[in-house]
Amino acid sequence: MKTYNRSHCIIIMIVGVIIISSIFSISSCKTTPVRTGTFEFTSGTYEIDGVSYPADISTLNVPENRNNPASRQIEIPVIRILSTGENPAEPVFLLTGGPGDPNIWEHPPVWLLENHDIIMVGYRGVDGSVSLDTPEFVGVFRTMDTFSRENMQKIGKAVSVDLKKLEEQGVDLDGYTMVELVDDVETVREGFGYTTVNLYSKSYGTRLAYIYSLRYPKSIHRSFMFAINPPGGFVWTPEMIDKQIRYYGDLWKNDPQAVAKSPDIVKTMQNVLASLPLESILTGRSHTFRKSTDSLKRWMWKP
Repeated sequence: MKTYNRSHCIIIMIVGVIIISSIFSISSCKTTPVRTGTFEFTSGTYEIDGVSYPADISTLNVPENRNNPASRQIEIPVIRILSTGENPAEPVFLLTGGPGDPNIWEHPPVWLLENHDIIMVGYRGVDGSVSLDTPEFVGVFRTMDTFSRENMQKIGKAVSVDLKKLEEQGVDLDGYTMVELVDDVETVREGFGYTTVNLYSKSYGTRLAYIYSLRYPKSIHRSFMFAINPPGGFVWTPEMIDKQIRYYGDLWKNDPQAVAKSPDIVKTMQNVLASLPLESILTGRSHTFRKSTDSLKRWMWKP
């Protein structure tokens, strides 16, 4: 079976910046010093699906590279949506997937607000004052039709050009690591004065949660992970994915209700994947890909 996990891993490394000013209103402001910079609070509201929630809209000012004493400061957005409960328990820090996706969620799990504050710490290089844009990489990737050796070499050259441009702009690339990001989260915990926190993570975010647990085990109350990315599995191999799919296929065959929908789910997946327009995956034409996903659902769940 063909898999595109490695390509997916590549494309999600494209990073961008988001604008959050249009979804909140602010009022008074105060600044709190933290161990590696300053933490500025502004009380206001945060809008989710047309509903405004009381929130603290904050900016974290920290070194771009904590290992460089002469490092410049960068700004990272922080949103704290306040719990609606009278006696909220430990707050929940959200860690989304990627890498490359913004961590300022448009649709955070608001059901948590009944008992918890929700905190979103922007991902450095994606949210905030520095955006690690890679236009050369994007341009090459969107014109590819296969992952041939020649095309992979083109990608490598494009990435080198992008990295050189970022360095010429004064970006210290050594400061954009998972460890630095985890330290941003810990700095925010301290800035808000929380003793322990809960982590709510998915995909790439689960790797961040794992690193956080290694560096700051005493700061964690509970950690909830889904779509887990374990150590050693940051790049997925076709062989391992195929092995997992065959395992799921064996479980499927042992379920009479599942077999009634498809006698061989692995074969069904192969048939549908063979019909997917590859260009929609490579060029990011999500509308076309959503239609293909609907086709997959129809194949899998047809009566």
